[in-house]
Amino acid sequence: MMRHIVICVVVCGSAASGACAQAWFTGIGDLPGGNYGSGAAAVSGNGHVTVGGSTGPVGFVEPVRWTHSAGLSSLPVSGMWGEVSTAEGVNIDGSVVVGQSSDQAFRWTKGSGMAGLGFLPGKTNSWAWGVSHDGNTVVGYSGLLLGVGREAFRWTPSTGMVGLGDLPGGETSSTAFAASQNGDVVVGWSTTSVGSEPFRWKPSTGMVSLAPGRGGQARDVTPDGTIIVGTLEYTFGRFATMWTPGGMVSLGDLPGGDDDSGAVGVSADGTAVIGSSSTGPGVYEPFYWTESLGMVKLKDHLIGLGVIGLEDWTLTAANGISDDGLTIAGNGINPLGQFEGWVAHIPAPSSCMVLAIGGVVASRRRR
Repeated sequence: MMRHIVICVVVCGSAASGACAQAWFTGIGDLPGGNYGSGAAAVSGNGHVTVGGSTGPVGFVEPVRWTHSAGLSSLPVSGMWGEVSTAEGVNIDGSVVVGQSSDQAFRWTKGSGMAGLGFLPGKTNSWAWGVSHDGNTVVGYSGLLLGVGREAFRWTPSTGMVGLGDLPGGETSSTAFAASQNGDVVVGWSTTSVGSEPFRWKPSTGMVSLAPGRGGQARDVTPDGTIIVGTLEYTFGRFATMWTPGGMVSLGDLPGGDDDSGAVGVSADGTAVIGSSSTGPGVYEPFYWTESLGMVKLKDHLIGLGVIGLEDWTLTAANGISDDGLTIAGNGINPLGQFEGWVAHIPAPSSCMVLAIGGVVASRRRR
């Protein structure tokens, strides 16, 4: 089957060094055979490996692994796996990948291949969303058909799958999305009387709400476990939010649309955040946030850095970010109208003088 990969590179001048690191954007293509389609769900901490899913030769969705040098490859699945399989998380160097296949969470390693993680007692379904940097802690949920009665889990080689419970109030339902480097901090959401609330779990405290009585989700955590990003309900809307040891702060939203944004990924030091924001009726666009930039449209930012050929892409989601905050992976619609995962790289701010930055910078809101 045709593979459609676009690489856009620019080298810009620098007053200090006369050279600049490259900003680039590329589609990841798809697996040969079947209908064209792929998605990128996560990027490794070192930024070298992207994982997600792609339509395979017989029309099934298969988990995939992408690198700039080798391109897209399928993670082999055995006969026990079902029609829909996708990778959702990856460790620091890409040697451990987690996700789901049909009805069961899996963990794939370079040395051992793919292994099912099973289910919590009384459950028949599981889904792995994230993995620690060291690859030894997997988090997600286990529930019944269609996610009913789901409970957040934490899996390690020594303990197997262990339920994390849920917050008081509301129906019993929780999901874990991400874990710190050693797996001792887990974040996600749990249903309470106000809907879903963001939580942080530690062995010493169990599951604790990050904002009691307020709706939202926690989606990612830094390797040291000190900074968490997600979404939180405010008086006038729902906004991307960062929790730090000093408190929590709204990151605001993009101009236009409803007062609605959400963060899904954060760099290792908390200085770069990705997510999506409403920009018009029913329209959400990926954003990139730093302290100096504020929140900007990711596509406009890349074009402003000199990336060409991106104008005909529609970026629908930014899903993963590397530890240094410079490599981002997500989903989009390519110039041929096909669903395709993508990877983008932003030069370090110190590597060159940015000549132009597209888009309107939204000032950070504190609430």
